[in-house]
Amino acid sequence: MSQTQTQIGFESMVADLTAILNSHFGSLNPEAREEAVAEAVALAWANYAGLLGKGKGHLATVHTLAYYAAKQVRQGRTIGSGSAKNDRAIWDRDLALGKPAQKHLTGSRHA
Repeated sequence: MSQTQTQIGFESMVADLTAILNSHFGSLNPEAREEAVAEAVALAWANYAGLLGKGKGHLATVHTLAYYAAKQVRQGRTIGSGSAKNDRAIWDRDLALGKPAQKHLTGSRHA
């Protein structure tokens, strides 16, 4: 699938995706909800492109993309955060494995 086809495919879902995400973040004040929805749409785009790149485009439904993007936003993940070092789920996992949480705070892999 070309980049243009990928963009068109995602763009056709944005209105429904935004409506679902507004529902997910309905308890937030309007400004925070707008920010959370914008971040979730960006994460949904990254997730969509990633699934297509892995040949799993059939998994990229509007509801699935909205669910996982909302979950990522609630966990503190942002688009472009790279290593997700500030992601609460990563912290919880590492603490459960006995890894020191300090490495996330410093960004050092050797802490």
